[in-house]
Amino acid sequence: MSFRFVNDLWDDAAAAALSPVELLAHRANWLGADPRITHTGGGSASSKLAETDPLTGQSVEVLWVTGLGADLRTATAESFSSLRQPELLDL
Repeated sequence: MSFRFVNDLWDDAAAAALSPVELLAHRANWLGADPRITHTGGGSASSKLAETDPLTGQSVEVLWVTGLGADLRTATAESFSSLRQPELLDL
């Protein structure tokens, strides 16, 4: 596919080898690398993922999010905080 303003640099093989949180960081890096999309030193990224609760062994929806203003081009999996969705909804 040809794009008029941006290049499609996505690599399906590289993405397939990543965990869901690593994939989120990879997407953030990809977006943060293009200054036409994201300002350096500014931005945020998030995703809701199904995770296994380590205490119950049950599946729970978890919101993974960077802090506002995170540098997306250098984000790693450790840049994301995990927030259990059921407790957030209770707020």
